[in-house]
Amino acid sequence: MTICAIFPYNPCLLRPRSLHSIKAMLAAGHDVRVVYVAERFGVDFALSDDAALCTDVRKVPFAGVVSTLGRWLGGMSVSQAWCGSVEAKKVIWELSAGADVLWVEHLRGAGMLPQAVGCPVVWDAVDALGPLFAGRAGLVQNPFKAWMFNCEAKRTGREEASLAARFSATIAVTEREAALLGPNVIAIPNGVDCDYFQPSANADADKRPFHICMVGRWNYLPNAHGCVQFLRDVWPQVCLKFPEAVCTIVGPGCQAGSPIADAAVDGVKSGNVVLVGPVPDVRPYLHQSLLSVCPAMLAAGMQNKILESIACGVPVVCTHIAAAGTIPGGLPGVFPAAKAAEMVDIITKLMMDPQQAQRQGILGRDVVASTMGWQPSYAKIAMRLEQVLHP
Repeated sequence: MTICAIFPYNPCLLRPRSLHSIKAMLAAGHDVRVVYVAERFGVDFALSDDAALCTDVRKVPFAGVVSTLGRWLGGMSVSQAWCGSVEAKKVIWELSAGADVLWVEHLRGAGMLPQAVGCPVVWDAVDALGPLFAGRAGLVQNPFKAWMFNCEAKRTGREEASLAARFSATIAVTEREAALLGPNVIAIPNGVDCDYFQPSANADADKRPFHICMVGRWNYLPNAHGCVQFLRDVWPQVCLKFPEAVCTIVGPGCQAGSPIADAAVDGVKSGNVVLVGPVPDVRPYLHQSLLSVCPAMLAAGMQNKILESIACGVPVVCTHIAAAGTIPGGLPGVFPAAKAAEMVDIITKLMMDPQQAQRQGILGRDVVASTMGWQPSYAKIAMRLEQVLHP
């Protein structure tokens, strides 16, 4: 089978689902052609070992401000308009010629497609963006930004419903997302690479007492909002009980001048907060921590950071909405909290009993390793592709 796979971002950049979709296609012996939007940072997929196994790999530019604005004024969401450059459409038209299936990821990827293609389209929507944008409208104080997010919510919701009905097959990351997108959408969950994300081989030496970490893209509004709320409402209360406690914040978007840096000023001065920024490998920061925190108050789909922490044997304290995308019914080592006071209480108890915290992390690791590897997702991807070609 010849597959033309389209991604509106670098598959190596914080997108394990993208990269593992490509791996699944290659593992099944398919002829894979990849088109993706060039990023200015991160490991370039074109230089990866997986790219060397693909028949063709093409990078295309973003659409640009003027083109994006024109398509937006025409009624399209920014999500679709931003990646749909003229060059992207030309390249996709060229590489899709003779392909058996087009695999398109995300709503932005759907915006890259030319007006018509000559083969079936499988759309991996990943998340339902409509409700997410509606929630983001409530996080901003600026009336214009709130209007923009509400506008984006309406447009993405309309586009998602239309695409799910139009394409040959549509996939989402959880049953909740699938139900939001349409009646015939199936869920293929994310996995976690349990060979890469493992407990520390030298846990006694690596683990630091009273250390926690938060990993994420902090330049993403819902993540930044949750982190700021945690730094203001939760962490000072923990530090009153454990003055030696340290919270390490890892990922892009926590630099000086960011909302997170502003919220962390007192913690940085006292030594209770360390702002690290982007790193090539988050594992050392997980390994040194007694627990990790995922404080997102608004989330969609699965939180990969939770799976990765648990795979490292590190328990996670999180909000209920962040936990919702893991195993239905809960996962050992994941501790959801409804309010700031409850999160303070859970973190305090885990810090008072680090052995119990480690036991819970290892229990979670065992469940994740046996049920949430990427192989089950590979099998479902292969099955869906076959069903499209041979209904």
